[in-house]
Amino acid sequence: KSARRIPKGVIHVQASFNNTIVILTDVRGWVISWSSTGTCGFKGTRKGTPFVSQTEVGNAIRAVVDQGMQRAKL
Repeated sequence: KSARRIPKGVIHVQASFNNTIVILTDVRGWVISWSSTGTCGFKGTRKGTPFVSQTEVGNAIRAVVDQGMQRAKL
């Protein structure tokens, strides 16, 4: 099975004091990839730091770039 080719997408960021969740969808709203600070291996109070959020967004974007996404709207 081949991956879908998605040229454009939308990035949704849900941030709280303790956690950040990043969801990448196509233009219609179908979820392509998601990431949270817990799935990146961080625990406890470190999940709320800006560095962890930056790492998490990088991991999520790397997954959709492999599927051909070139543009994204935040």
